[in-house]
Amino acid sequence: MEKLSATTSFELDKRRQKNDGSYPVKLLVIYNRKFKRYKTEFSFDPDSFEKVLAPKPRGEFKDIRFKLNQIEEKAHKIIKSLTSFSYEAFEKKFLAKNSAKGNAFEIFDEQIVQIKAEGRISTAGTYQVAKNSFRKFHGKDILSFSEINVRFLEEYERWAIAQGNSITTVGYYMRCLRRVFNLAILSGEVNRDIYPFGAKSNGFYQPPVQNNIKKALDLADIKKIFEYKPDNDIERYYKDLWIFSYLCNGMNINDILHLKYKNIEGDSMVFKRNKTIHSRKTSEIQVYMVDEARAIIKKWGKKPQEFDSYIFKGITDQMNPVTKLAAIKQETKQCNKYMNRVAKQLGIEANITTYVARHSFATVLKDSNEPIALISEALGHSSIAVTENYLKSFQLEKRKKAAQKLVNW
Repeated sequence: MEKLSATTSFELDKRRQKNDGSYPVKLLVIYNRKFKRYKTEFSFDPDSFEKVLAPKPRGEFKDIRFKLNQIEEKAHKIIKSLTSFSYEAFEKKFLAKNSAKGNAFEIFDEQIVQIKAEGRISTAGTYQVAKNSFRKFHGKDILSFSEINVRFLEEYERWAIAQGNSITTVGYYMRCLRRVFNLAILSGEVNRDIYPFGAKSNGFYQPPVQNNIKKALDLADIKKIFEYKPDNDIERYYKDLWIFSYLCNGMNINDILHLKYKNIEGDSMVFKRNKTIHSRKTSEIQVYMVDEARAIIKKWGKKPQEFDSYIFKGITDQMNPVTKLAAIKQETKQCNKYMNRVAKQLGIEANITTYVARHSFATVLKDSNEPIALISEALGHSSIAVTENYLKSFQLEKRKKAAQKLVNW
């Protein structure tokens, strides 16, 4: 029997009208055909309440709708966290007074458990390593949210870099902690007033971001790879896998191995990136399949071509998330190994990885003056701004090469 789950909604409680003619807005929590009301800070007349709940509220109603959504999101998170729902257990968390206390490490552990349950093993590992790093810096088993201020974060950043971590790694860890802080606020455990993250110009802490120079091959080197004749089938397979990535929007190995024949729709391949599949902003990516990509599927794709079967070897539906992640990492490692052998044979002085296939796809389109919006959609980025930042490093590499020519006697 399927476990019952509580649901929520808002109502205008017309049992008691206020002196100004408005009615209190209540959060309804419904479970097993029963419900309980929980007060909010808002009250409206029926017409205003209807405007707040409209599909696209405007002006002040939009702001109020946002606050109501926060209340409902807090309730949903608490309901989801309960092993078995009861109003008593729900109220213990939902009605708890905001405080500056709470142990960040406990929220880390809760988040790690939830992420693992969703099958996102790699992300869970990142949260675990981030927690361990903050634990080592803090030196205590309890890290209260009141201790996590701008000074704490700046001191941790300096300490972590001194420990040999890159700016990129520190940025990952900080974003994990920021997520943990936001979850504590949503659950009512922490007051938003002590939130330390935000724009540096406003006196808050902003996680560091390092613009790494991304390597991309020019068309001449890409042509060499296309025309290269491998010595054996293993090298031939991974060369074709790399080319498939390049031709198909720079698709990474994780997404390639998750492709099934049902993803092929006419002349296109439609898929969602596994990296962002749990994000609210995720959307389907469409790849126009050129003849060379189709030929790779025809050559290496599993037979028979069943609708719900994976196209390429590497993973199966019977694998658990941990085993599947290990298989994907192994295939990525193998592809990188054999592609570097290919590069050596061709005299290409670059570390050719699966990332290089993605970077090459993006920069070739940019150099061909294709619109940034098209490249952004093809890469599956959340916004054009992300793509513009992504492409900056390619331009930096070109400027570097141009500057070196100045003294190339």
